Amino acid sequence: MSEEVGLRTQYLNWKHNFPTDLGIEPHWITITFHQKGGWIESLPGLPHFVKTRIRAALEVREGLRHGPFDATFVAVHSALATLPNYVRSHACFATLDVTPKQLFDFGDAYGKYPSKIAAIEAYKHRSRESNYRAYRGLFPWSHWAAESLKADYGVDEAKIHVIPPGVDTEQWKPPASRPESGIVNLLFVGGDFERKGGLLLLEWAKTT
Repeated sequence: MSEEVGLRTQYLNWKHNFPTDLGIEPHWITITFHQKGGWIESLPGLPHFVKTRIRAALEVREGLRHGPFDATFVAVHSALATLPNYVRSHACFATLDVTPKQLFDFGDAYGKYPSKIAAIEAYKHRSRESNYRAYRGLFPWSHWAAESLKADYGVDEAKIHVIPPGVDTEQWKPPASRPESGIVNLLFVGGDFERKGGLLLLEWAKTT
């Protein structure tokens, strides 16, 4: 599970609402991507994204030492990608909102790009294909992501089950009544105002 921004909410919702009557004893492995004052974070000369990947890989390895587990459910499949043999030899399942190919298609919006060296990118793509196909089941949040798993990574359709992210209605409830007139208060939640649609929201507010 990820402790990063919105994915932390997903993790906390699952942990809070995990069924107690299924005979399943969960062990939660959380990925922080950063440790304040950690030795990895203190290494000079390494780009930030390299440090976060190393930290995530170490956290995954440390968490898996508490096994063996009957099944592994992954919300940070990029972190488990550092252990391809684990995915191939264990019952692993994953949830995801987007594939790397889809992020690359957004380009500047996310700052995600394929490698400029074609041979390296081809190798990475084959590795991603192999990893995705090794999962026993994949649970994309949308049909859009599901189509990419099939078309871009050759995942068997029988392994793909679209399950959109839910809302904990015990914590988030609409008010019992709404005023018919007056000021409308809007809540914007996002780490990147422009990319997350903040400007569109402001434009809508001006013309409504």
